[in-house]
Amino acid sequence: PLRPPLDLIGAEYVTADDRSNRVVVVREGQAELHSLLSADEPPQVMALHAGPPVAVVRVAPDGRLAVQRSAANVEIVDPSSGRTVILAARSRAIVRAVFWTDSAASDLALVTSVGLELYSKGRTGVLAHSSSRRHDVAWAVWSADTRVVLLAAGGAWMQAYQLSAKAVMKLPPFQLAAPGQAATAADSAAAAAAAVVASGPFA
Repeated sequence: PLRPPLDLIGAEYVTADDRSNRVVVVREGQAELHSLLSADEPPQVMALHAGPPVAVVRVAPDGRLAVQRSAANVEIVDPSSGRTVILAARSRAIVRAVFWTDSAASDLALVTSVGLELYSKGRTGVLAHSSSRRHDVAWAVWSADTRVVLLAAGGAWMQAYQLSAKAVMKLPPFQLAAPGQAATAADSAAAAAAAVVASGPFA
């Protein structure tokens, strides 16, 4: 059955999180997580710290939130403890994207202007930096279904990583051909491989 329309009066931010099957609504200093699978399930409500407008919210498999308000850091909200931890990008870089990886290799990833930062949860449950991949990044796209993140340097160069359940795999870089130019065979093959990976399930 179709879900009844949500009341979005006063909403400051709304997004559908496919990975958690929830609609996230931010308003009045709270994040509401509405189920996409059951209209009868009451929304989970979490208090957020006061601050600038929310730009991005990502829901972790364990219910934690990654909340981005600025290009400098991300807030990690833990509903079980009620704590909020500020995670700042390393090297004073600009945060381009944030996502939960649900991988044994890492729990959370920050894509910054200088590369890919991976964070893992230790025995105490606190996220700590585990590794980095250095790249100049102008923008990034993450596919939760394929576990692939595509990093773009702002020009024609692209680099993709696949964060599988067990490891982080670097895919061959490739360069997009400029209008009127023919791509090399190697670049065409790499771009085709990345497109296949990004378009379908890849364990």
